Amino acid sequence: YGGTAVCRGRGERVECVHVPGRFFYVVVFPRIRISTAEVYTVLRSEGDYPSRPRKADEVIQILKRGNTNTSALKRRLFNRLEHVVLRCFPALRLIKERIERIGGDGFILTGSGSTFFKPVATEGGGFQEAERLKRSPVLKNCDVFSCIGNLRGEYHGNHGSEVNNS
Repeated sequence: YGGTAVCRGRGERVECVHVPGRFFYVVVFPRIRISTAEVYTVLRSEGDYPSRPRKADEVIQILKRGNTNTSALKRRLFNRLEHVVLRCFPALRLIKERIERIGGDGFILTGSGSTFFKPVATEGGGFQEAERLKRSPVLKNCDVFSCIGNLRGEYHGNHGSEVNNS
């Protein structure tokens, strides 16, 4: 719908969220194709659902307040599919391990993958982290970007480019 939103159910229930501020992110796109159907098949077959599912309400409230305290946001962000995806797709797990090994802590998988993102405190900080990650030979074949999300969640800039240090 052209803005920040929360999707519920199987993604068919979309709730628009007014976000009164700008947030900064670093994004790592490994270019690995993930089958969402396969992820959900594994999740269902293993019955690997949390006994007490976390809700996105705290994250939504932080965004609605325009709170740019990234540590508060990071503590509350989660993706209950991430452990299944990383188990099903070892190449993606290896990329996340590489990101963490070179100091890229706090990255979370988007949806069923394959992109990772991390909120950062400032636009400059996002640009610096993206540049540092782009220079790492362990992330060749990944695209790395710093992004700005504003009131409508719009993408404002590509401060990264294809990573190819081969």
